[in-house]
Amino acid sequence: IMRQTILYRGTREIEEARIKVCQLLVELDPPRASTYLEEIKERVKQLEIAKGTTLMEQSKVYVDIEAIRRSLRTRLADSYARYKGASHGTGSRPNDIPYFITKVLSQSVDTTAASLPLLLADLHIVDGALGSEADVQFQALFSEVTNEFLRGAHGLNAYLSTRIRHGTLANTLRKPVADERLVTSREEGKASYLRNIFWKDYLLQKMAHRHECEVILDALDVFSSEFDAVVEHIKDKLIQIKVIHEFKDAGENREALFVYRSSNLERLFVQDWDRSASSMDEFVDRCVDILWEKTDRNLVTVQRVLNTEIRERLMLPFATLTNRINSLSVGTQEVGDLLNAVGRARTGTQSKLGLVISWFRRSEVYDRQDYAPEFPFNIALNMTKNIISAAAAWSGASIRSKTPRSLMPGRTLDGMVYVFYGLLENAVLRSGLEAAELSLTAEVALLDGVFSARVSNSVAPSRLTAAEKDKIETLRDSIRRNESSGRAQLDSRSGLHKIWLTINSPIYKEPHLEFFYSDMTFVVVFGFNLEASNAECSDH
Repeated sequence: IMRQTILYRGTREIEEARIKVCQLLVELDPPRASTYLEEIKERVKQLEIAKGTTLMEQSKVYVDIEAIRRSLRTRLADSYARYKGASHGTGSRPNDIPYFITKVLSQSVDTTAASLPLLLADLHIVDGALGSEADVQFQALFSEVTNEFLRGAHGLNAYLSTRIRHGTLANTLRKPVADERLVTSREEGKASYLRNIFWKDYLLQKMAHRHECEVILDALDVFSSEFDAVVEHIKDKLIQIKVIHEFKDAGENREALFVYRSSNLERLFVQDWDRSASSMDEFVDRCVDILWEKTDRNLVTVQRVLNTEIRERLMLPFATLTNRINSLSVGTQEVGDLLNAVGRARTGTQSKLGLVISWFRRSEVYDRQDYAPEFPFNIALNMTKNIISAAAAWSGASIRSKTPRSLMPGRTLDGMVYVFYGLLENAVLRSGLEAAELSLTAEVALLDGVFSARVSNSVAPSRLTAAEKDKIETLRDSIRRNESSGRAQLDSRSGLHKIWLTINSPIYKEPHLEFFYSDMTFVVVFGFNLEASNAECSDH
């Protein structure tokens, strides 16, 4: 009844009102107080999970700056020291034309120091060759920081892959059409799609002629192909990174929307600024600020393209399908329900695209409270049900905390949510079982700064093949050889590389990950040690 009234603006207000009602009933009906208190506890828990889920949706563009700093310190500290030693005392270079240009612009352009490199990155001169050995050294350092920020193990591309490209984007956009049974999956190893049995059975009951039914089923096959083609274009072509230096790029990702231009003028400006830097960390932080500014510009482009060109392209398959159905000599009685399903899916897809667009912004400061060890699992489960159509009514997942009163540091929340989301997604999509048959249990513990988790899900007997077991062994060997960084950014199918990449961050110590089949279940065991400093809840 509360959900049908117009007195409440949303689910959160309804839940809060229900909690107040239960609190009043505790006083009015003492004999049943325990029942009301239990409901209050569960509804408060669901409100916190919903709040956490919303928080995850607002912070998908991320770079682990502390991990980048640590990696660069290890690799570049000696090189930076040698560069500073070689460049010490060289003074200004008044006869160097590129250097003179950067000095003039820095003094005359009406802009902030932070945005001047952005301007210089788009300016190029014919005679912009590197000069001294110090110039060459600095260019190498400048390039290394850029590469680590963009393509490093904890850089932008890794998190675009983990949080957006790997399943999340496709599952989110596909959910409205999957809910209405308008799309099917591709046939194993083929480009063609499985026949839409749901609408075939439904239409055969309504339509007198089988020919019209087959025409509609063909149209649904085309719809699946066209819809997925747009989604794959976003994932594989647009949400990618391209680096261009002085008009030169590697020739890959030509349609990428994350474009990072640089020039010798920009490098000279930063090099001149670095003369006053007292440490390598200052130099890295300066480069990171510039890269974030370029990222912000790219994010504006991504939002614009998704909201215009992609929105139009994503709606075309709906129009094509509707026109094809309407072109048949059949009445509303036969195809009315299908047309209504197409309309609902179209509206839902518009809404989901708006959600996807909202992902492409960054939040420099993460305000995360310390949390119970089971909290990220519950958020991930909520995300799984919201994103994957097949999991919408899934009730077979549960978690138990062996140390319910312990708290995890807030800044680890995002990573843990995506670890559990990856495991839940893997179970739903790879177990070979329908949601009604699928069971998953998780056990977590945090004792003396050591976190441990064991997640196991049931699998279909057909999955327990020799080839599948060989695949698991290959994955295990790959992780042992520290190949996860590169493979995670390739949007690999399993997601286990991404899980290892997450827990192998500098904020965790001594991480471990094991996975194996046991009887009729797939088991993943992982854990790590936490530093005391992890209690801090802020990061870039």
